[in-house]
Amino acid sequence: MSTAPCVDGDLTIDKNLIKTSIKPEKTDIGVNELNSPVEKKQEIDSVDIQEPKTHEIIESESQVSTENAEEIIEETIPELPVEKVQETEKIVEKIFDKKEVVSGFEEAKTQIKDLYDTIFGYGDNFKPTYEDTLGDLLSYLGGLAYKLGAEKNYTEVFGINVNTLNDRYYSVSYIPYAIKIAVWSYKNKGKNNVLTILNGIVRCAYAFAYKINENDIEDKVYKTVLSIIEFIENNDISLN
Repeated sequence: MSTAPCVDGDLTIDKNLIKTSIKPEKTDIGVNELNSPVEKKQEIDSVDIQEPKTHEIIESESQVSTENAEEIIEETIPELPVEKVQETEKIVEKIFDKKEVVSGFEEAKTQIKDLYDTIFGYGDNFKPTYEDTLGDLLSYLGGLAYKLGAEKNYTEVFGINVNTLNDRYYSVSYIPYAIKIAVWSYKNKGKNNVLTILNGIVRCAYAFAYKINENDIEDKVYKTVLSIIEFIENNDISLN
């Protein structure tokens, strides 16, 4: 058997196809404008003015003198200096999600195993073999990690130095075996493994892109996997 050839034709790429199922959707929390509280005005219908009685005048004078004394005491007490507390913005350091890379790889690996279990077998009659396809996928992920500035993290997860990879894995146009055999299986055997393999690859790419500015991650990841997206769509497989 051979892998399915790429079908030429115009491309219509839906840029959102890799965003919904991979990356949690952002929720914009709208904040309503707060209206200033309005104090209710109390209407005074009538004012009853009466001349104060003698004992009331005495009490009033006594109260005034007491208030004056309190003001004098308050003025004599020096104000203690208040230290200014400067608010510092909390800098949230992005952390590499090793588990997400492993999980993404295992997601793709499960689909590859299914293809070899049901179609290709594990002998040498079919090339690439199961081991070839897994090794190729690992190397492809190394190329993605390098492009996204996470080659050290890739080595941390898989124990492979990206400097040992074949030059083809640094190419933006390289299509891994896993995608090619999944596309062939879809067209010839009706197998639906393509999008799940792509999903696992994209999950790894997002995890490797953790150092990139949040506003640029989606575009950067999209560009790194664009070649396989084009390959899938050129073979008349919808990504929606």
